[in-house]
Amino acid sequence: MMHDSNISDLTGTNGTTHHFTLKQLTQMTVSENGYSTKMTSFDDYLTRANQLGQKLLIEIKTSSQDSKGMIAHFLNKYAKQIKHYKHQIHSLDYRVIDKVKKYDKSLVAYFILPYNTIFPRTKANGYTMEYSSLDQNFMIKLLTNHKKIYAWTVNDESVMTGMILMGVNGIITDNLTTSQGRNQ
Repeated sequence: MMHDSNISDLTGTNGTTHHFTLKQLTQMTVSENGYSTKMTSFDDYLTRANQLGQKLLIEIKTSSQDSKGMIAHFLNKYAKQIKHYKHQIHSLDYRVIDKVKKYDKSLVAYFILPYNTIFPRTKANGYTMEYSSLDQNFMIKLLTNHKKIYAWTVNDESVMTGMILMGVNGIITDNLTTSQGRNQ
């Protein structure tokens, strides 16, 4: 389970996740912000999140190195758990969103939009958008089209307040302490 495919910054080993087997990856130690641990498989991460009742926003990143059946394999293996535990999926690749919705339209899937250019007409439940690109016009279109929005990456308290006042449905942040303080 990796946000970035290149693992050198976290492990000191040069390469991408595609260059290693799952067994090799889970034997590597990852380090960040003074903490170290063995790399975790998605199976283990999902199991632990389920045990803790922690809902996940699962980002599916695609690359030219992925197998053609990757999304089908992922959904066949995880869709029931994702649905049961109310996890959500989001992706910058609309083909992923389309395949998720074709597999089970009740799975919650958000389409990542880096910029606010035009309002997209999609099967997605909503959108994940870079916060500085969000405006009231886009928010009105979301409401009239019954879509939701998550703003990313909001780390400043004043920006969080602005996003809350604007009516976003969720905030993606690296600053959980500030976010939790805003919710109280």
